[in-house]
Amino acid sequence: MFITRHEATREPPIPARNSPVTDERIRILVVDDDPELLDTLREYLETLGNRYIVETAARGSEALWMVARARPDLVILDVEMPGMSGVQVLASLRALDPTIPVIMLTANTDGSVAGETLKLGAVSYAPKPLNLKYLDHLVATFATKPRGGSSA
Repeated sequence: MFITRHEATREPPIPARNSPVTDERIRILVVDDDPELLDTLREYLETLGNRYIVETAARGSEALWMVARARPDLVILDVEMPGMSGVQVLASLRALDPTIPVIMLTANTDGSVAGETLKLGAVSYAPKPLNLKYLDHLVATFATKPRGGSSA
């Protein structure tokens, strides 16, 4: 078998964009309309032993676009946001991918709001003002990489 000069100098193929990611860190998307809270949560989660990659979104529509672009391993989502509410975002997330765990954040003391989000598929909720140790516990409980396996 002869190898042409072109084949001998050819670069190795570039891996496909959808090939498995080798980074074992957990990808977390935090969605809240409060920029200070977004910064605080990103800084806090990113300093926890380099376990998490944290992205943020200030609007529900932005969060849905980010999830469609690159699936996070966990979403932390505020209930009360202008425009698209957290409850609406949660329902849309469930339609996009029902397997993504979602932790809801709420300043609302009415338990019915938390109950509604749990019925829609949230795995838990954390009251505001946030207790970061409690949130860390929730994140550690629900933030896991998807197990291997094929949907094909």
